Amino acid sequence: MKRCLYLLDSNSSIGYGHASRCSVLVDESLKFGWENLLLTKSLDSLPSNFTSQFNQIIQNKSESVLEDINDCIKKYKISTVILDSYIIDYKTLKNKISKNVSIYRFSGEPDLSDHSSRIINYNPNFDKIECSQHLLGTKYSLINERFKNLIKHPGNEVSVFFGGGGDYGLIYKFKGYFEFLEQQGIHINIFITGSYLDKEGIKQQFLDKKNISVYLDDPNFPKKLNNSKFSIVSGGTITYESIFLSVPMQIISVAENQVKQSQAWHSLGCADYLGNHSDLNSENLISSYWNKFSSETKIIEMVKHQEGLVDGEGANRIVKFIESDYVAF
Repeated sequence: MKRCLYLLDSNSSIGYGHASRCSVLVDESLKFGWENLLLTKSLDSLPSNFTSQFNQIIQNKSESVLEDINDCIKKYKISTVILDSYIIDYKTLKNKISKNVSIYRFSGEPDLSDHSSRIINYNPNFDKIECSQHLLGTKYSLINERFKNLIKHPGNEVSVFFGGGGDYGLIYKFKGYFEFLEQQGIHINIFITGSYLDKEGIKQQFLDKKNISVYLDDPNFPKKLNNSKFSIVSGGTITYESIFLSVPMQIISVAENQVKQSQAWHSLGCADYLGNHSDLNSENLISSYWNKFSSETKIIEMVKHQEGLVDGEGANRIVKFIESDYVAF
């Protein structure tokens, strides 16, 4: 039996992008008959719809996560470790575990000379790099099934999403921009999650606005995003989902690891990357709107640049690599 052990960071502080992309991999691997185990020390911080995908949840017991990893490998006959963590020391890990175990890891700074693992990084900057060892570029981007098979019904609406962990106060900060869009006859859909600290305050802020709606953990988010003329988003997983759905973007980065891919989308003409949230105000977004999003012609031009970059088959490609690396324990 092929068994995969997942280790990842995910909470309200760093967001849920790690859990989101691992969820897509787990879902795809089930089609290949895999068993998936999750090793975690913070079960309470993970969404229940994510943890329910796993065959087994193992709680960290020892001070050293490396001991727990090795215990899991031996006890459960693990053939693959998938690492999506900023905390675990990979250099130590690769020297401590069985050589028969394949390691797949998400890394923001891929070391192309590393042959002890397969690195996954779907930043569009890597699209033209030929590398048989690592899984680089947008063809490996991970798109949840709920974003697939949607029928486009474009309307005069805009979607706003600044991440699952929290909005960094951006919904309040850019209220003036949302009101400006409302004056242009555009309906604004603001999406927030249960991790936001001021959920009720955000909802109250727009109660008197007929053309600004706030949605909390809305299951129809993919459908609403799909039908948007453009989106206002942070620079994480949502950018790949927007590209997949052919939705142009205004991108505002909220974390350092989002900058490079946001810049890449901008250089490809798929989005307007405005910079870090701390350096921006509503006037910057209004200027961007007039330059890039104020006419159907401008919107269509940006959509053309997005075509074919994200096809939704990344999970299948990654799992096939895992299959090819499989060594019976």
